[in-house]
Amino acid sequence: MKSLGLQSAPNTLFNVLDSQEQKENNESSSTKSCKAIELYDIPESDIIPKSTLAQRMLPVSIENQKYMAKCFAKHGEEYFKMSRDIKVNDMQHTENHLRKLGAKFLLLKKSQRRVDIPEKIRHLIISD
Repeated sequence: MKSLGLQSAPNTLFNVLDSQEQKENNESSSTKSCKAIELYDIPESDIIPKSTLAQRMLPVSIENQKYMAKCFAKHGEEYFKMSRDIKVNDMQHTENHLRKLGAKFLLLKKSQRRVDIPEKIRHLIISD
């Protein structure tokens, strides 16, 4: 593997470099060694804060709210029928994508909702 330029144990390079740096910088502790796991420590998506005011205030965009209200008005809770109807579902979202959008739409608070709730799904909305 060495002839190809590959290492058989690539993580040993970090350990060798760390031990050399520690020997050289025994007097000055101002520099810290960085481990590979620290470089790629990515937080889970639930922890990441929303960046814009619109994302914090409206979990579902106004366009998607109008879209889902139109789909709910015609088909109610029938996501399969929604996904097959190309007149109402002009974006051609799949059944699963419509389920996710529908769940987000149904969980909106009264202050976040910008469209009227269709009659067919009023019983699903939790009153605020």
